[in-house]
Amino acid sequence: MIGYLASNDGTVSSSDVRSSTALMNATGRNTGNLAFWYATRRLLKESVFYIPWEPKQLPSDLKAFVIPAANFIGPHANLAPILKLIKRLDLPCMVVGLGAQAEREDEIPKIDDACLEFLREISARSPFIAVRGEYTARVCREFGITNVKVLGCPSILISADRELGRKISKRMTQIRPEPEAVAVHAACHKGALINVERELIRYVRLFEGSSYVVQRPPEMISALYQQELSDQETSYLTKIAPFFGFHEGVGQLTAFLRRHGYVPTSIDSWMTFLQRFSCCINTRIHGTIIPIQAGIPAVCVVHDTRTKELAERLKLPALTLQKFIETRYDIFRMFAATSFDGVAFDIERRRIAEEYVSLIRELKLTPSDHLLSFLQ
Repeated sequence: MIGYLASNDGTVSSSDVRSSTALMNATGRNTGNLAFWYATRRLLKESVFYIPWEPKQLPSDLKAFVIPAANFIGPHANLAPILKLIKRLDLPCMVVGLGAQAEREDEIPKIDDACLEFLREISARSPFIAVRGEYTARVCREFGITNVKVLGCPSILISADRELGRKISKRMTQIRPEPEAVAVHAACHKGALINVERELIRYVRLFEGSSYVVQRPPEMISALYQQELSDQETSYLTKIAPFFGFHEGVGQLTAFLRRHGYVPTSIDSWMTFLQRFSCCINTRIHGTIIPIQAGIPAVCVVHDTRTKELAERLKLPALTLQKFIETRYDIFRMFAATSFDGVAFDIERRRIAEEYVSLIRELKLTPSDHLLSFLQ
């Protein structure tokens, strides 16, 4: 049996979907985390014991520790609990999707001693660390960690369709003269994104049947769930409402969310929900990967090192802020501007799968039939 650092396998329990607080606790404060928890589990043909960050008890027969990582490298990270856990288990480690977080690629984020020691401990316990992009690899090397490979995020392997990219390319040509309904994965409250975020809300209003998918923040989920808002939640929503173009305040924002909002609580239901849309336009990277795994054309407007390096490594359809603004009134032209290459996308998925098979076998674990299917 392997230890697996996650709250679940990509599906939130029924008791945890009843409030925004419970949902955020069950998803690491972003339902997009469900994507790589789900995907990493599908790479391994092993029995799994799910381990929270601060477990009370652990089995004595674990043979490896699997860590689906995310934005672990940066000044925001508190890795002391997981560092303690790694030392306590003292097992071979499989770390996937590890990333550094910064707004610009010319920055090396500051990290504390716990983060640095975390990097050293996982490096010593793994053949290589699977990081999400070239930027993160450079950051790791800056801190003396050299056994890294750039493999993006395992969520790119959720679909078993080996011709997924080719099919996405074909569907992109059908977005004309305009889409029927659009799903937007957004709600990024960052100054540089103000015009993008407002435009995405315009799409939801413009195309009948469109939806606004909220992965976070929890305050928006509380409003969407029609929970009684606390003073703190009301204050936060009052602050952000004008940013998203809701100048009449919280009531206008809340009405929009209750009419158009959707909160994913499992990968399977999320992918099923997206089947009714022509395309997805997003500022969320997993809000781009999930529709693509469901066979739906999707584009990410990249805005930081995380979105940029993942889009580049995984060969996802992506646009800069400027290119999005230039093409915002013609969605067919917008997708064409991504220059998405479906054949290259499919080839890259196979390459990534090969690297994961190698890593899993080096750790003396068994790759899943799902993962091996990419090599057939």
